[in-house]
Amino acid sequence: QQIENALAETKQNLPEDIHISTDAFKQSRFIESSIDNVTTSLLEGALFVVIILALFLANVRTTIISLVTIPLSLLVTILILNRFGITLNTMSLGGMAIAIGSLVDDAIVDVENVWRRLQVAALPVDKIKIIYEASREVRMPILNSTLIIMASFLPLFFLSGMEGRMLIPLGIAFVTALLASTI
Repeated sequence: QQIENALAETKQNLPEDIHISTDAFKQSRFIESSIDNVTTSLLEGALFVVIILALFLANVRTTIISLVTIPLSLLVTILILNRFGITLNTMSLGGMAIAIGSLVDDAIVDVENVWRRLQVAALPVDKIKIIYEASREVRMPILNSTLIIMASFLPLFFLSGMEGRMLIPLGIAFVTALLASTI
């Protein structure tokens, strides 16, 4: 935008028979289009997750609890990326888009186990203790599965050159979002 403003000022000082065309090739259109596409993918992915959770969990409360992980994980990811000077670009947004389906996995397993244990314990019992024990019961398997998924992205961090510069932000965004979701 600043370049276009500078060109507009320059045009005023040029002779009338000289024309500057700024519409020939604008990289900003490509960037805006890419970011719009990734944003749309993020929104559509989140919508599909909501629909699938609502259908399979068949409980509004467990669905909402599981869904809370998506915005919180993405918010934490954006804050961490910002803290380390990594910009939100097509690749980092793409990493977050890829992570959307995985973000709720940990929460679903945990919430479903808690829900199941609360249903089994129909007698008046200490619900906090049941919730703690149910969550503790699945904590290590959840952590292990998350670490395995993260390990599949490790090769991205060893890429060099153009591939590394393009794909490392995707990997960082994905792994950060997954870690935030797990926590």
